[in-house]
Amino acid sequence: MKHLKTESQISGEIERVVDSFIDDIYEYDDDIPSLHIIVVMDSAFMFASDVVRRLWDNRAMDIEMHFLMKNEEPPEEFVKNNHVLVIEDIVDSGETLGILSEKLKSMCPKSISTMVVVNRIGKRDEKWEHTNPSYSCFELSELGWVVGYGMDLKGKHREQPFLCIEEEEVE
Repeated sequence: MKHLKTESQISGEIERVVDSFIDDIYEYDDDIPSLHIIVVMDSAFMFASDVVRRLWDNRAMDIEMHFLMKNEEPPEEFVKNNHVLVIEDIVDSGETLGILSEKLKSMCPKSISTMVVVNRIGKRDEKWEHTNPSYSCFELSELGWVVGYGMDLKGKHREQPFLCIEEEEVE
């Protein structure tokens, strides 16, 4: 297993992307009473926790959260006329984020932003090649399975506070 990013590097990137998001959302609308966060479970739990803490540290806005399993439908009343932030662990093929973004757009939110730990470059399926997160901590092109910081391989390595890549073939 090859180490990719340290706990300190991850923390620094979270600070950067969350601060950038706060700047951008207030540029869009200087009166944001609340932000509705959708967390795509279950590998994004560590990232979501750190993002929400950073938002809280900045006292940026009130936060409401909803947790979805992959391919689950978000409740329309949570999305409609609200600023929505989707938190996901990794974008590989782009399918999960692409499908969810299409569903959310049909529910008429004020805005949709997406934030991920890892944006895999060169891995998009043709249908989802234009699906890119609004904010990403890291862009990677390495081959292999990204693990750690909530992401697992067959249930292992999820607890690691850093990112690694498993370079061996995964069955």
